[in-house]
Amino acid sequence: MKNQFIDEFLVIMHAMAKNPLEGMKLPESRQDEFGAVARAFNKMADSVRELTQDLETKVRNRTQELEEKTVEQEKSTRKMEALARHNNLILQAISEGIYGVDSDEKTTFINDAGAAMIGWQARELIGQPQHEVMHHTKVDGTPYPNQDCPVCLTSKDGKPRTSDNEIFWRKDGSSFPVEYTVAPILENNELKGSVVVFRDISERLKTTRFNQQLLTLQRVVNAIHKISYDTIPLGEQLERALEKILTIPWFFNQSKGAVFLVNEAGRGLKMVAQKGLDAALLTACANIPLGHCLCGRSAATNTFLHASGIDERHDVTFVGMQSHGHYIVPLVSAQRVMGVLNLYLEHGHERNGQEESALYTIAHAMARLIERRQAEEKLLFRNADLEENVRTRTRELQEHVQSLKEYQHQLVHSERMAALGGMVAGIAHEINTPVGIGFTSATYLKNRTQSLREIIDSDEMTYENLYDYLDVATESSSLIEANLRRASELIKSFKMVAVDQTSQEVRGIDLKEYIDEIILSLRPKFRNTKHSVVVNCADGQHLETYPGAISQILTNLVMNSLIHGFEGLDDGKITIDAAIQGDEVVLIYRDNGKGMDSEGVKRLFEPFFTTRRGQGGSGLGMHVVYNLVTQTLQGSISCQSAVGKGAMCVIRFPKMILKKQWDMEEGGGLQ
Repeated sequence: MKNQFIDEFLVIMHAMAKNPLEGMKLPESRQDEFGAVARAFNKMADSVRELTQDLETKVRNRTQELEEKTVEQEKSTRKMEALARHNNLILQAISEGIYGVDSDEKTTFINDAGAAMIGWQARELIGQPQHEVMHHTKVDGTPYPNQDCPVCLTSKDGKPRTSDNEIFWRKDGSSFPVEYTVAPILENNELKGSVVVFRDISERLKTTRFNQQLLTLQRVVNAIHKISYDTIPLGEQLERALEKILTIPWFFNQSKGAVFLVNEAGRGLKMVAQKGLDAALLTACANIPLGHCLCGRSAATNTFLHASGIDERHDVTFVGMQSHGHYIVPLVSAQRVMGVLNLYLEHGHERNGQEESALYTIAHAMARLIERRQAEEKLLFRNADLEENVRTRTRELQEHVQSLKEYQHQLVHSERMAALGGMVAGIAHEINTPVGIGFTSATYLKNRTQSLREIIDSDEMTYENLYDYLDVATESSSLIEANLRRASELIKSFKMVAVDQTSQEVRGIDLKEYIDEIILSLRPKFRNTKHSVVVNCADGQHLETYPGAISQILTNLVMNSLIHGFEGLDDGKITIDAAIQGDEVVLIYRDNGKGMDSEGVKRLFEPFFTTRRGQGGSGLGMHVVYNLVTQTLQGSISCQSAVGKGAMCVIRFPKMILKKQWDMEEGGGLQ
């Protein structure tokens, strides 16, 4: 019986060991020690079952949590991998170079654009010391110590840095200018290295240099224009202009050059300005026949010449001559070669289209200077001849009183022609200014167009290049249009006034328009002064008269104010009031000059009366005005003035004039 119970006990215990949750129990009916053991064992089995059930529940829950976390982790891993691929695509798509550096100054990554810039494969650079590979030498060719390198410093101290004046070195040993930014890489506030963003700025520097060259060229051309207004001899003007030209650094010249002008016979060149030439050259090149040596060939053929060294075209040589090259530029005006500009170059200097274009611009400015100065000198000679004629006539008048009227008329004619000549010179200068600006703008537009063509040919065209060119083209075209329109207006105005002063014809005019044209033709006389002219006249007032007489009258009155009335004054003002009242034209001329005393007013219209005797005054200006008003225009003139109160002239003449012959030789009288 005892053994049976123990066997049963063992069977149940083995079963419970295999499956504690099966719920098997030992029989508890016995009242002996086996019954007590059974009860105790069953109680222990119940506790084990509860603990096992609780443990299995926890295991199931934990297993479920782990499975969920595993799924989330796999999702996160896939997202991280996708993000890494996306970031890598972005990194490779950026046109700027980007690379990373660890704390040991070794490259950790580099995008394809950066690797291409320095001529390496990206995989070749990983793990390489970046400074020794691409940043080892400075711009001046000296070694670049690691301790001075901004990239290395940032990888050590974590401070961001930028630089815009350094170079990176390619695998083939060449270099290129860069600007770059280096920023620290931090992980949990711990410095892990740095990242560098860099770009090749070669094209930007090239554009900047080109713009600086254009600015330098414009400054030189402006300086030459300014020199043309200096009241100094032509040779000195050309020497100053040559000094300005030789300051242009990008010609690589030897700071030597010369200006030659065609001589009076037109068969050779004469050196009129030079800088830096040896004594032997000054002697050998003082006079050069056309077609002889480089300068003579350029002048004879109107051809731009270049020489990289002393060649067979150098007819002028001497012992000890240093090897050199030349740019020879013809100085041309109206298809006429006036001379050449000779610049010395370093031996081997190659011909450059940009330099050639710049020299043509400079040569144009030089030609304008020469043309203006020669015109002024001719005008001075002509005026000197006129003055000599006036003095001769005056002596003859003093010796031959009976011929007074004849000589007086000749002097009046000379006075009128001198005034017309002065107006010609002034208008010529006034026209030169807008034409010169238009030419300079056209040349600049041509250069920019060539630059754009080169960009297009190199397949590097961008919207920025196009928009920049369109801005330049619009601005240059506007300048050219405005200045050519201005020149056209000046020519039209001058032609109208000049023809009227010589045609002696009666014709219909608009009073206000014609007075405006006269004042416009006189504008050069007001240059470099603060004097002003105000015209008060209504539009649409028409009359039939001698316009040339009105032009001569107003010209003489204005010149009288400028020479006499505004002497010593800074801000003179002339007011012209004109109106048609019935059948009569009333013209009131006022100035706020120094005025005249009663004796001056009384004798104002007398021939040869002047307050500037011995200072170039002929005394015929107001006498001509009086004759033109009273005889040619069949009107009247009166004058009022007081010392310090200015002067006023009131002129009246018929609106419809009786047509007669206007005799220029008779001082504007009628026959």
